[in-house]
Amino acid sequence: MLRSKYIFYLYVGCWAFYNIQYLFGLEGSLLTRVLILILNVVSLFYCFAAHVFKTTPLYIKALDAFLIMMTIYGIIYLYSEPVALYMDQVSGNYNYLKKIYNSLLPIYFFYYYTRIGVLNENNIKKLVCFFLFLALLEYMANEYSCIKAIESMNFDVDKSEIVNNMGYGFLALFPSMVLFNKNRTLQYVALMYIMVFVLLGLKRGAILISFICLLFFLWKNLRDQTRLRTIGTIVMSLVVIISVVFLIQYLIENNVFFYARVNDTLNGNSSGRDYLYETCIDHFLYHTNDIQLFFGSGAMATLYVTRVNYAHNDWLELAVNQGLLGVFVYLFYWIAFVRLILHVKNNEIKFILELIFIICFLQTFFSMSYSSMNIYSTSMLGYCLGRSYMPSNMKHSDELLYLNDQNTLSY
Repeated sequence: MLRSKYIFYLYVGCWAFYNIQYLFGLEGSLLTRVLILILNVVSLFYCFAAHVFKTTPLYIKALDAFLIMMTIYGIIYLYSEPVALYMDQVSGNYNYLKKIYNSLLPIYFFYYYTRIGVLNENNIKKLVCFFLFLALLEYMANEYSCIKAIESMNFDVDKSEIVNNMGYGFLALFPSMVLFNKNRTLQYVALMYIMVFVLLGLKRGAILISFICLLFFLWKNLRDQTRLRTIGTIVMSLVVIISVVFLIQYLIENNVFFYARVNDTLNGNSSGRDYLYETCIDHFLYHTNDIQLFFGSGAMATLYVTRVNYAHNDWLELAVNQGLLGVFVYLFYWIAFVRLILHVKNNEIKFILELIFIICFLQTFFSMSYSSMNIYSTSMLGYCLGRSYMPSNMKHSDELLYLNDQNTLSY
């Protein structure tokens, strides 16, 4: 068990370093490329290790099916002619599998280490506190990277006009706030911290989803309170809502770019998504043969179709790339996710999974969900998954004893 803890913390530490590599000027360096290769190899190992327990959740089976499908298409793409657009010119054909593996494989790792008892309730809270700090560093790293990219094109840099993708990173931390239900003050302060950086990130999708999550979170907290604690929760909820409203008002009045983004949203400006969606739908319905209809046009086909960018919609991306096969496998994945939520008996775990579902499912429609999960969300999802399938009458040590009896792995 001691060795398992070292592996766990080393794995998390390596991901943390990889995520803030921009702060050290190591973006695209040999060191970080070797590091991400090692992390993916480790994640792949635990992808197999996660199947050695007595029970395998339906969600894991659905995730297996999705990853197997994407791996087959990704391997074919490795031996295909790359798309001559900005993304592939920089990263090469391997980027397709890399993004998906980076996004989804860590779920198996955290699920496994929850099942064997390394990632328990106490440790996950410590991990969340570390992630709250790491997210700030990652926000700074992304901002630094954006500034350097803009400067390289000889444009003037205005920090207030930088759209920081870490808005989604902070949003991914939202579900973990449920863990601090016993300390409402800490919980609501952390919520405000998350909301501030989601707003500063200027990602409209992240902001919209964060409001939905905030309302759902506050409603659930109020509904589940005893009468003695209801007044305090109402007061803190009002403080959070009022603070967010004032922050938005301040940004509208003092940040021209934020004001423009709000106006664009109200006026239906989708940052080119209308073109992407229409082009992908038109291609899928009218420009595919029978084979392409059922099996798609191949990995990265949306770049061939739009000649500009990915579909920015998981369902359309899969329809073009993997056809009806991809859409149905992905639908099975989300059905399995809903079944997981319905299976859970622990209210806290169920609440966390509901928030993860809201965030990730809504992202599928405008921000690409399956290829953009990060360690903040995969750790919580893996933890909740492990807790959900930990038999109530079985201790962690019993699981280990069972595994050793089967001669599967040693700890």
